[in-house]
Amino acid sequence: MDDRQQEDNALLGEIARRFYICDETKSEIASSLELSRFKVARLIAEARNKGVVSIQIHDDSPTSPELSQHLRQHLGLKQVIIVPSSHDISVERDLLGEAGAKYLMEHIHEGESIGFSWGRTLLPIARHISNLPRATFVQLTGVVGNDPSQSPIAILNQMTIGSGSSAKALFAPLFSPTSTSAMVTKMEPAVAETLSYYSKLDMAFLSIGSWNPRVTQLEQHISPEDAEKLNKMGAIAECGGMFFDEFGNYLNLPINERRISINVEELRNTPIVVFLAGGKEKSNAIRAICLSGLATCLITTDTVAQILLKEPPIHKNPQTD
Repeated sequence: MDDRQQEDNALLGEIARRFYICDETKSEIASSLELSRFKVARLIAEARNKGVVSIQIHDDSPTSPELSQHLRQHLGLKQVIIVPSSHDISVERDLLGEAGAKYLMEHIHEGESIGFSWGRTLLPIARHISNLPRATFVQLTGVVGNDPSQSPIAILNQMTIGSGSSAKALFAPLFSPTSTSAMVTKMEPAVAETLSYYSKLDMAFLSIGSWNPRVTQLEQHISPEDAEKLNKMGAIAECGGMFFDEFGNYLNLPINERRISINVEELRNTPIVVFLAGGKEKSNAIRAICLSGLATCLITTDTVAQILLKEPPIHKNPQTD
């Protein structure tokens, strides 16, 4: 290790100790070290990614098997996995991603097709994956924004490195400008090939966004006209660019004709559909997705679990055993 690397690791270690052990805030650390708060946040995440920091939870109550079992029955799902919540959203996402990676490694089989949508909660899954059998990883949604590191393509790239697996990327936007341009894009050979996998997936992993209240990266990509229609129709939840009301009903919107992604029926026909989401602000959206009947497994936090358990139980999920 050269001197520069040693200095970098020393800085990561100092910031990690201050944040996790001394309980200093990011602002306090930034002021002391004459760094921006955003750089401190990035270095904290880098410390976890490089293994400078490892997080282990040793408690019995919040994430107990009994809580997972209770919530599974309450929501009418096949499986629920609960991780501890965290005041640091990046830590919470990493815990959710780690649980998602473990679930994938336990359920994947040679030759299967596994789909991934976009979402910051899904990105950490790839960091915790190891020793996967050969499989085909499929991008379930077009790209949102112009940062490839935040897209499903980033997940697919990491999944296939050194595993002998293949990836089916979707080089298209999640929402095309018009329904006609969306149709033309879907007919492009490479796009059409990826779309053809949606009807034969073995597993799918998706994140959940909340439309009301707004906890979704999609907000800045939705026009004011479409946003008004979503509000009028009572949109609560979003996954893969699909919108649902509080009762789990899929909303029939003009924007659907411009969407390039997996659809509701294809998801419903997928044997295993895993949703990952945390944050108490998303609780209503998470419940709406569970009401939709699309989920077979939910990976969430103990805080969300306690909120969901206060709502009436769900009995109508058609995928429940």
